[in-house]
Amino acid sequence: MSRTDEKKIPFRLESENPPARVMWIGVLQGTWREMGIQYGQRAAKDIRINFDIKWEKDVLRVTNEEWHKGRSKKERVKYCIPYLKRGYQELSFLSPETIEFMEGIAEGASVELDKSIYADVCSNFEKIGLLNFGDLRFHPGFTEECNGLWVKGGATKTGETFATRAAQSILIERGGSGRERQVAYVALPKDPNARVFWAEGRAGRIGGLGAGVLNDMGVCCLTAGAQHKEANMQMDETAAPGIRDFLLAFYGVVFSKNAREAAERITIGTPEYRALSGRKTVLRARGCNIIFADSKECYCVEQNALHYAIRTPGYLGEKGNDYLVIANHFKYKDGSYDENNIWHADQPMTGFDPEKEGSSSYYRFWSGMWMLRNNYGKIDREMMLREIAPSHIGYDQDGKQYDPDPVTGAPTVPGTFCDHTGKRTKAHPLGTGGNVDTGVFVLNSLEVYWVPAWPCHYKDKNWNYLHLQPFSDYRKLLWGY
Repeated sequence: MSRTDEKKIPFRLESENPPARVMWIGVLQGTWREMGIQYGQRAAKDIRINFDIKWEKDVLRVTNEEWHKGRSKKERVKYCIPYLKRGYQELSFLSPETIEFMEGIAEGASVELDKSIYADVCSNFEKIGLLNFGDLRFHPGFTEECNGLWVKGGATKTGETFATRAAQSILIERGGSGRERQVAYVALPKDPNARVFWAEGRAGRIGGLGAGVLNDMGVCCLTAGAQHKEANMQMDETAAPGIRDFLLAFYGVVFSKNAREAAERITIGTPEYRALSGRKTVLRARGCNIIFADSKECYCVEQNALHYAIRTPGYLGEKGNDYLVIANHFKYKDGSYDENNIWHADQPMTGFDPEKEGSSSYYRFWSGMWMLRNNYGKIDREMMLREIAPSHIGYDQDGKQYDPDPVTGAPTVPGTFCDHTGKRTKAHPLGTGGNVDTGVFVLNSLEVYWVPAWPCHYKDKNWNYLHLQPFSDYRKLLWGY
């Protein structure tokens, strides 16, 4: 049955709520291990449930992933764990602090993780590592999920700077989707090289994959994977057992004073990383757009395992150079740097994951671009929360507008900024998937709003909210920095 032939069902029910929630686990403070222990203890049960679901879905259950093909369950386990360990070895060269934080989470959640149905398949640290890797697409498949945007200056009504990020995923699934249990927290690291930060994500994850990460210098990250057909035909160039983009995004925000520094950290690394790894650029796991933004600047790192380029506002003709949008494909067409940090004008990032007209990523990208252009000079936080993040209006490259279905309110194109996926039925009139982990940042004032799923459901409701400045002030009282 085609989508247009399905019986039209009201898109919104008064009693309906998305099947996901965010648990506030409070303020973490101390060393990286101490903060990890606090996280693990406060979210232990949810971490254990999320691990069990993920192990069943991504390792034990046969999927169409390339690394599953021809392998038994035992062989998939034997392949999975060493691949993860190699990636985390690379992360240890770049950020031993992040490794220590995750070790602390594993220790704090150990009582529950030891009760896991699959307690003996790997160490507790490896369980946390698996959760933070995201989907286990070691040999990435065809997915279209995640979008974000950044907007500042003349484009906004008040001169404020905003950013938003959302993932798309299955929400309702037999046995659990793994997206139901999310956490949010603020961290006050005793490490003077790290910033105070807020993060949100599924329980067990440190925050790069979720509504985002924000530090007390106003630096945030937004991610959107970009690894499809063309990239998968060039696996030696685009995928490797390196550092996953979510972890790079987390690290870049937590240790940087501005967006430019964050972008540099995840592309060429630090002197310590280059000495330990023997590399001239960071070894990454797959294709992804990673935005680092602050109140004044925005850098989109279009990257895969061995190549990267940096796109900035104005590259695609953005009005006033005041905004930038990402979805699940690359837009930089003028070349890329290789793993030795040598520029190649004949190797554009668009050659690894080009835009495909009519795809979900295509519509989500151009919807963001046209919403910002059409509302240039009018954008404020209410518009971000009530109109842009929850939007079911689609646009194509030419600016043609596709309104939602007048009866159901559902999107009428494959992708909108608030996306809904899966078959719509009487039991699930909104479908079984769509936006999860959605955040809106006000970067000039260190404020963040977030919801667990379907921001359209919160158009007339309060979002979760936090102002990060008081926590930054508190760390200064504690330790003087």
